[in-house]
Amino acid sequence: MISMRIGDYAKLFVALATVTFGVCLIGHEQGYLHFFSESYREQGFCISYMDQSPLIQGHALSFYSDAAMALVMFLLVREGEHKGFSEMSLRPIKKNTVSLFGHGIGHLFLALNSHSGTGASSAFEDLTFGQRVIAFFPLLAVWYGFMRDKTRPFHVAMAYAVMHNTAQVFFLSSRLFFIHVLMAVLLSGAIRGLARAEKDKTRFYDMEAVLVDVPILLMTFSEAITCDSFLKHYGGHVWFDMAVPFGFIAYYMILTQNPEYTSKKME
Repeated sequence: MISMRIGDYAKLFVALATVTFGVCLIGHEQGYLHFFSESYREQGFCISYMDQSPLIQGHALSFYSDAAMALVMFLLVREGEHKGFSEMSLRPIKKNTVSLFGHGIGHLFLALNSHSGTGASSAFEDLTFGQRVIAFFPLLAVWYGFMRDKTRPFHVAMAYAVMHNTAQVFFLSSRLFFIHVLMAVLLSGAIRGLARAEKDKTRFYDMEAVLVDVPILLMTFSEAITCDSFLKHYGGHVWFDMAVPFGFIAYYMILTQNPEYTSKKME
């Protein structure tokens, strides 16, 4: 009989919710469903202040917030190392610090290609082939940040990054950027997590799944459904991005309150 722990249930929820979101998105595209906000469907994100300068539109706000909170997470890791927390306990924060900053760079790219009134719904489509080639390399670094994992050799992570980045830059619509990242990162991460050997599933695996992964999926649906009625008036997609650092702040607070969780012996 397969033994399931709390982190496994959380990962299973993430996998099912991600697939469900993808099905809902297809249903909206085909005209069968109608509960996602119209502006969300047009942009692929909940973008605030569309009539303002691109420097203060939603993508720019997400970049500023992601960069600032990535710094906060970096400082949490440094403080944890100073306190003697184990490498295993800090590994999820450290990895996601890089991923969050990379995600912010993606928003920076979209912000730089946004227009007042229309946002970045055609950011990639408006680029010439030469401009896409130039954009390919900085965005490749972003995708490598998403794909890197301690269980993957560099060449494997880079191969995945090249594949996803090529699809994003040259083939997919700009408004599918979000769902592409969601499927490539959250869904694949949930499947890999469930497939881990039992000995590799620690309490830190459980904490990350419950405190970070689940809120991300809850915010995914919240953003799509409440964008026009509520969320875009108060920052929009920024709040989706903040699910990661806020979750890891809670994660770190649990570590500080439970010193036995960070024992070097656990490694």
